[in-house]
Amino acid sequence: MRRVLKVLAVVMIVFLAGFLIFLICQEKWTQREREISYEEMEKELRPLELEKTRLRQEMSNLGKKHDEESQGAGSLVLLFTNVDEQIYTDIYPKMESYGFIGTLVLSEDSFPGQEGCLTGDQFKELTEAGWKCAVRWNENVEPEEWLIQCRELAEKAEIVLPKIVYFPDGVYDESKDEFLTRRGFTVAVHHGEKNLPIILSEAGEGLWHPGAMGWVQSGANARLSEATTQGGNLVFTIGSDFEAEQYEEGQFINMLSLADGYCQDGNLMVTDLTGARKYRQELADGQESRDEDYAEQESQLQEQMDELDREMDTITRKYIKE
Repeated sequence: MRRVLKVLAVVMIVFLAGFLIFLICQEKWTQREREISYEEMEKELRPLELEKTRLRQEMSNLGKKHDEESQGAGSLVLLFTNVDEQIYTDIYPKMESYGFIGTLVLSEDSFPGQEGCLTGDQFKELTEAGWKCAVRWNENVEPEEWLIQCRELAEKAEIVLPKIVYFPDGVYDESKDEFLTRRGFTVAVHHGEKNLPIILSEAGEGLWHPGAMGWVQSGANARLSEATTQGGNLVFTIGSDFEAEQYEEGQFINMLSLADGYCQDGNLMVTDLTGARKYRQELADGQESRDEDYAEQESQLQEQMDELDREMDTITRKYIKE
């Protein structure tokens, strides 16, 4: 009897061992089948995943392009606070080689034909080449008297009275705006008085207030870079009002080269104040159309990605079901 029990025990052990081995083998077979199934699923999903990644990148690029086009390029205005003859003899040829124009500030103390200033012919040549003019605010006379002086200056220079007023550093305050607006002026250039921004990104309504700084003032290059990244306008003053705007040939050439590099990259334009404001206004006017185009293209890309998701879900369910 004991022998029979021993035999049964051995048989049972062998059976259980065999059954265990069978289960282990079956699990391995099942695991291998799953691996094969997943490999086949991944093979089918892979091109769809790659296409979806491509569409995501395209959507990201589309958004960046929309942001860049909405922001636009920066603009730089080179404003000469006097009309020294050196502008024609030294500065004009250098700027012309880059296709840059400048803005000349006229005043009772600095006017074409005066000693040391541009001659009438030199001034005419510059304006015919696209250079623009502004008038300097004179805080030592009453506004109406100043306006009479400006009209006389324009008549002598044989130009239309500029609608742009340049305020020397520390002179501007908002109390002048009402008079200037009433008299038809459109631009008042300041130096950041009353915490007004030096870089201006909006065209705005009414009197425009672009900010200015000396072209070799501390941080000028950083401000120029900021204008390109913000799509804003910056005015560099060149003249003799204060040390940070005085002309120095080597540094001036370097500044022109730096500005030209930004221009070549499409991030900057060197223009006049009227042109800078017009550019910003055109950007604002076209924003709705850009937004609509962007939304339509984004929707099309999203529809393509949604369709890919549905295809991927179908493939996944097929293999999971199996």
